[in-house]
Amino acid sequence: MGMGSGVQAGGGMSGLFPDMRADEVLRGLRRYYGRADRVLFLAEVKTGATWFANNLRRFDALTIKKSWTDPCVTGYEIKVSRADFLGDEKWPNYLENCHRLYFACPKGMIKAEELDAKVGLVWVNEQGGVSVRKKAPFRDIELPVELFYHLVISHLGNSRPMGYSNTREYCEAMLQDKEDKYHLGRKLGTKMAKELHEARIIAGDIQSKLKDYKSDREELENMRAILKEFGISWRYKEGLREKLALASVPGLIDQFRILKEAVDAINIESKEEATA
Repeated sequence: MGMGSGVQAGGGMSGLFPDMRADEVLRGLRRYYGRADRVLFLAEVKTGATWFANNLRRFDALTIKKSWTDPCVTGYEIKVSRADFLGDEKWPNYLENCHRLYFACPKGMIKAEELDAKVGLVWVNEQGGVSVRKKAPFRDIELPVELFYHLVISHLGNSRPMGYSNTREYCEAMLQDKEDKYHLGRKLGTKMAKELHEARIIAGDIQSKLKDYKSDREELENMRAILKEFGISWRYKEGLREKLALASVPGLIDQFRILKEAVDAINIESKEEATA
């Protein structure tokens, strides 16, 4: 049985998973972890000197948390085929060289339930997106000095770009990052232009409403001035209707009464003439 006693080798994988190379999975890990401010990302890290080949191990990737009070070294073993995964019996040897250990693979290739309790699982999709499917437990152990000595002399003391296997890989990553930023800039620029256009429409609508409001305000002030001339104040709206109906114009009711009396008198005279 591959992968030690903690892995179920029987049966196959249900469903399909992306056909990815190991460097593509590594690129996804680098983009995900390498941009974190408090994490140092390294690729192809050996656990000691090359001439001690019997006990030598090599992590495909290693992250180091930048903390004195809560240090954590996490190792990553990349798998891009089921056969390699099921046939791997060396993975327990990595445990003594890291606080956490993860398998990284194309999305869906390995299931969390297939792994030993000591190991975590990370999926990488075709776009390079990373998702942690199973969190690896933290093991509070003292790491070997040889591991850190190798980090100093092999990753900090040579011309190889940190976090990359070689200069070619670094250049490819920089070109890809430049292209990604170009497309991101165009996407953001289009979105910002659209939002700016919508904001201008909203601003124009607000200006139009403010103009209408100003016009209505002027008309109301004119009406208020006219009512004030006739002794009517609309400070208190209660009774305003009655005031307008009964006392809007001084003497208006008396004028209507005189007019009505004159009309009645004319009607009476007309009836008398008709009967004479």
